[in-house]
Amino acid sequence: MKRLFLMKPLPARARLCAVLGAAVCVLATPAGAVRAATAETGAMAPADSAAVAKPAKAAAARASAAPKAGAKAAKGPAWDVRGVVSCAFIYNDNILSASPDELDNFQNGVDPWRYRHNSSDDLVVAPGLDLEARRDLFALGQSRLRFRVKRWMYANNAIKTNTDFDFFARQYVGRKQSLELFLHAAPWQYIRDLGDRSPLVDPETPTVMEEFRFQRNTWNLCWRQTISKAWSGSLTFERNFRYYNRPFLENDIAAWELRGSVAWQASPAVGLSADYSYEDAVGRGYDEVGETATTSDDSDPSYERDLYRFGLDLSPPQLAKWVDGIGFSVLYMDYYYTVQRPLVEDPYHVGRRDKNYKYTVDLQRKLGKTMSGRLSARRTERVVESPWAGDLQTDKAFTQWQYWLELSYRF
Repeated sequence: MKRLFLMKPLPARARLCAVLGAAVCVLATPAGAVRAATAETGAMAPADSAAVAKPAKAAAARASAAPKAGAKAAKGPAWDVRGVVSCAFIYNDNILSASPDELDNFQNGVDPWRYRHNSSDDLVVAPGLDLEARRDLFALGQSRLRFRVKRWMYANNAIKTNTDFDFFARQYVGRKQSLELFLHAAPWQYIRDLGDRSPLVDPETPTVMEEFRFQRNTWNLCWRQTISKAWSGSLTFERNFRYYNRPFLENDIAAWELRGSVAWQASPAVGLSADYSYEDAVGRGYDEVGETATTSDDSDPSYERDLYRFGLDLSPPQLAKWVDGIGFSVLYMDYYYTVQRPLVEDPYHVGRRDKNYKYTVDLQRKLGKTMSGRLSARRTERVVESPWAGDLQTDKAFTQWQYWLELSYRF
């Protein structure tokens, strides 16, 4: 039986219905326009990232380049190509999201054979390239194609180094709404080492530690709508697939997610935003030929999840000399494992609930016509509830701090 970090059925389908209803109201508003929810990490969310609905003011400015509906497609310049080269320097004090007990064991040299990494903290250097091409291909509005790649290089733990690839295809429909297709791929990444021993087995029984790796493939469709000068919103449907290496095949996940975002530019200096999403993930639950999820003796990582995010963006004139913008966000993700088995058969998942919290502070500053900088700090915490009176609650709970400086050059 393998171990995973995932979650009891959420008896709250009404919540999803409420979101769908609100989204329909938003999209049905006349004279709508587009303003997108941009992701804090670039993608709509796998469990540690969150889409941020930005104020409509900036959206209107960017959408102004799109011609009005019914206008003839431009026959002038071919493609308007632009790009961004960036590099982020990130300090992470807990790269494996390890529990306090596990951090103490690693630092004190307890059972060193359990660990493949060199240090529990690290400096991550993350260069990135973002290219975008724009053209009026259709009379509907402007078309945009975008490609982004980012490399996460760990200075002292090369085994954690990984790469993300993103592709966007966005079509405006008039000047105030658009539809975007997003594709994301993250090749094999190392998470940590895990054992294959059941939690109910005598702790003195020898266990074999294996590399726990996965790859992620995601696609989504996002409709972005500008409702007025002050209000904007978006609605996103996403499919998310995660595949794990052979010793942990039972943890494979196929998930779908529906997410709604809304933003309000209360004044030139104050913007508010909020997101809600519901995710339903079905786990493989078996790892051998001839097995099924119901006959397997492996764990079942299936879960349902609610996500809530609230953001506050400030551009105080009093601080314009030092910063252009200050952002605050709070993200809460509530996971419920949905496996229906006796506790003794899957103690890592039956009745388990994970509560994840992220608090982020972000400072932005223009350093010239083409250069900009960002200074951020984030605290992440996971609290685990489980009916199993073992070490699950302390083993899976963790706290993590991240601090980063990012420099970007536009061309």
